[in-house]
Amino acid sequence: MSFYCRRRLNSEPWRESLTAGIPGWQPLQTRCRNLMKTPKTLKNQWSCLPSGWKSSGAWRKEKRHMPLKLHIFLKQNKAAGFTLLELMISMVIISMVVSILFGAVRTGFRAWEKGEADIDDTHRLRVARRLIKTQIASMNTQVMFESRDVKEGRAFIPRCTGETVEFVSYRSILPGTDSMVYARYFLDEGETSSIRVFEKPVSVISFNELTAIKDEIDMDDTHVLFEGIESLEIECMRRLEDGSTQWETVWNDNYKNEKEFPMVLRLTFEKDGVKHTISARVRSDHEKTK
Repeated sequence: MSFYCRRRLNSEPWRESLTAGIPGWQPLQTRCRNLMKTPKTLKNQWSCLPSGWKSSGAWRKEKRHMPLKLHIFLKQNKAAGFTLLELMISMVIISMVVSILFGAVRTGFRAWEKGEADIDDTHRLRVARRLIKTQIASMNTQVMFESRDVKEGRAFIPRCTGETVEFVSYRSILPGTDSMVYARYFLDEGETSSIRVFEKPVSVISFNELTAIKDEIDMDDTHVLFEGIESLEIECMRRLEDGSTQWETVWNDNYKNEKEFPMVLRLTFEKDGVKHTISARVRSDHEKTK
């Protein structure tokens, strides 16, 4: 460790040192002996003195000027740089920090994707629920001809078998169709179990032709409403003679025995472990048909 003091201008020149290597600076021969003293003591006694001076009194007696600055230079013996161990530890720490950051970003991205998927499913369920309710409530109850040549007929009573329901409605859930339609909801147990709907316009058609549509359904003409369905149950509410009501899973199974419309039609399905229910009341002015 070396000490260097810058001298004041126009003061008595000190002994030049060729070993200092810094113009205008001179090394002190005496080490600083009282660096641990309090600031008050250092103010009264300057501890770093030139060679041959013994005390601060001699400094003040000769009316020497105090140095303007005192610099301490430390000599570093070892070469600058990093060891292999330090470099390896730094690389490990950096890799851990990068892994944590990428993990946090990936987790946030997955949460964002899941949230978007949940929003899409909820929106699809809400829209489909509204359309299905409107179509059921607009069920056709008018008398239809038995055939094109016979002027007498009967109404098309809805048919329900527990996992399938079909009826005629004035409303379509598909865009671009304004006429009366034949609608059929059923569960397709394919690769991905789904609820599908089949629609066909039936503006002027006979009862016999309408009942024959069920044999003409092509899967390419159907539309998927919900995917990933675990179960589907379709029920119809019947009013009993005593005024009470009960739910039935079978309604007008052979198109001939039933003569009245259900009060309420309900679809209950399970998706991702959650049960959803879509129910709609059929028009209150439905009457028994002959």
